[in-house]
Amino acid sequence: PYCLSKTFYTITVNDLPQPMLGNDTTACEGLILDGGIGFANYLWNNGATTQTIIANNSATYTVTVTDANGCKASDVMVAVINLNPQIVFNAFAIDTLCKNAGIQTIAAPSPIGGTLTGNGLIGLNFDPTAVANGWNYFLYTYTDSNSCSNTATDSVWVDDCLGINSANGN
Repeated sequence: PYCLSKTFYTITVNDLPQPMLGNDTTACEGLILDGGIGFANYLWNNGATTQTIIANNSATYTVTVTDANGCKASDVMVAVINLNPQIVFNAFAIDTLCKNAGIQTIAAPSPIGGTLTGNGLIGLNFDPTAVANGWNYFLYTYTDSNSCSNTATDSVWVDDCLGINSANGN
């Protein structure tokens, strides 16, 4: 007599994870790259192990993800990163103005062509009588030809200066 034995195996084939960095791109500094949500582990070619990284340099970025089943897959993106414009903005050589100082011309921010906002401003002229006493803030935003932008702030303290000559010597 012959003996016959059968063994049955169940094989589960898991789909590979699908990291999706997107198409190669040109962007500004601070581009956020996302390896995708829901994976157990992330490993970027720069050594980072987070779901997202910030791209500040032109490079080829690769993420390898591992899912809960231990399956791994990678995705690659070439990112050309344009630098954000550098702004020089120092509105006043001094940091305190008296209310009676009169209209003050602030130093023009560089590069020119951006947007300057703040209370008491008319163009590059500042009227200390048009604002409340205390710190007054100015914001300069500039966007370059690559659509990259940056901002800079400056401030001046405005006071009544009772019994003190104004900042401009009056």
